[in-house]
Amino acid sequence: MKWETRVITIAFAFLFYFGCNYIAPYNQHAYEQTTSLKVEALSLVAKASEPYSDHEKEIEQFKLRMLKAREYARGIPKNLEAAEQWAILTNPEGRSMFGFLGFWEKNKQVSEMFAEEYKKEIEKHFNAIIELEAGKISSGS
Repeated sequence: MKWETRVITIAFAFLFYFGCNYIAPYNQHAYEQTTSLKVEALSLVAKASEPYSDHEKEIEQFKLRMLKAREYARGIPKNLEAAEQWAILTNPEGRSMFGFLGFWEKNKQVSEMFAEEYKKEIEKHFNAIIELEAGKISSGS
């Protein structure tokens, strides 16, 4: 019986040590960056009923900040989930922030109703990253 107890104890310790290290630790910069970009994104969506050309420079600067945030997330070890969410947000083909900006550019303007509906999708993706990062605090990572 002692042998089995030792094996179980060692296995538990091994799993505890390695199991707790599968996700990156909390990163204050990543959290602040994400919340800031979320506010900017929703502000841009609210402006989509105006001509795209009126906001082109602002949009290009915003896209650059988004790409920097994506690369920052990708560079953090064990941060796969957050990096995947950033990839979704910056995918120009999907129901994403970049997808929305491409639609706005192509159509010159977007109806307020369409923008409000799309805003929910964009907010969902940002919230996933924010919640993931905030969850790292409570999980002790």
